[in-house]
Amino acid sequence: MSLARKSRTALWQMQAWLSGWRCKEKIVVIESDDWGAIRTSSRENYNFLAAAGYPMGDSVLSVDALETEDDLTCLFDTLERFKDRRGRPACMTANMVMANPNFEKTREAEYAEYIYEPASETLKRHSCRERVGSLWKEGLSKRIFVPQFHAREHFRWWKWLEALRQNSKEAHVLFGVQMHSLPKEVSKTGICFDGPVCVTEAEMDHYKVDIAKVICDGINMFKAEFGGKPLSTISPSYYWTEQVERAWQNAGIKYIAGNFIQICGSTAVRRNHYTGQRNSWGGIYLVRNCNFEQNYKTTSRIKRCLQQINSAFRNHQPAILCSHRVNYIGSICEKNRTRGIQMLKTLLQEITKTWPDVIFLSVPELGYMIEHDIKRIDDFNTSPEDVLLPGRKQAEAVK
Repeated sequence: MSLARKSRTALWQMQAWLSGWRCKEKIVVIESDDWGAIRTSSRENYNFLAAAGYPMGDSVLSVDALETEDDLTCLFDTLERFKDRRGRPACMTANMVMANPNFEKTREAEYAEYIYEPASETLKRHSCRERVGSLWKEGLSKRIFVPQFHAREHFRWWKWLEALRQNSKEAHVLFGVQMHSLPKEVSKTGICFDGPVCVTEAEMDHYKVDIAKVICDGINMFKAEFGGKPLSTISPSYYWTEQVERAWQNAGIKYIAGNFIQICGSTAVRRNHYTGQRNSWGGIYLVRNCNFEQNYKTTSRIKRCLQQINSAFRNHQPAILCSHRVNYIGSICEKNRTRGIQMLKTLLQEITKTWPDVIFLSVPELGYMIEHDIKRIDDFNTSPEDVLLPGRKQAEAVK
């Protein structure tokens, strides 16, 4: 990164602190991306790829996988142990990927057409995941695991199909083990299809991808799965365009989570944001200001996150944590989940001990407070069901 870009980034980050929405409550929001998406398909396939010369240990993302019942049970047990000043347990906003490739049907189409399936169908073909869908909903009912919309898919399927049609050896090896990508650090070609989906409109037009339709399809799949509509979203890898924001607004999305820097389709065009800022359609940005990820050593990771939370509270701003699904997944490497869960326990223990008046909220709840400029949690009188997933209560009544 050039010195000029570093300086501009530091300035934008400072602007995010100075301009962000404020309240006196000590609010903690934990966001976690990628739930529902396939990554490494199984431990056996991980070992197969390692034996084939892929350096699987070079990226923590190699141990990410579709969540299992054990993953969710361990996570839920941890969240329920720690209560805020109201007696509510810690809460994780789970940003969901609603679809994955249907490998068999895509092969039958000879890679000329991308055919996808709901994540709920993918779960049926993977062991130890029969109850994952019901656990998602159980977590929502307990308000410890609040699903919101991430994407229909989390990979560039148009590039993937192109590689398959061009007989890329790596693409076909991965297809054979029901995978579409490896992390860049692991790939022998240095190409990873996983990542940003909302890229430039020129690329979308070239590959005939109607991103507005993709978003609409994904949100309809979300409604079908959870019985209510999402109010918040976060675009994969923080890439999105004005066209994407229009599509979100048309689909009823009110709150846009992300980093303080938005990549507008390509790295050449960037915008800065702050929590509480509104876009042209009234959508509200919520900017992550704390990191709790695997790329830090255990002690420094916890210490750094606590320092970031403290900075947010000193500035009278909510602490919005980023902690991806990979931190809590154990089907490929059980030690990964054990370590991630233990670190989450330590973090939550330190939060509740250091700030006993802390308030745990989901993204839609915080978004609602900002939208209505509610400064005190005692003034938040709206039904939680109406804020978390509008329409769900009515859908359940019909059933």
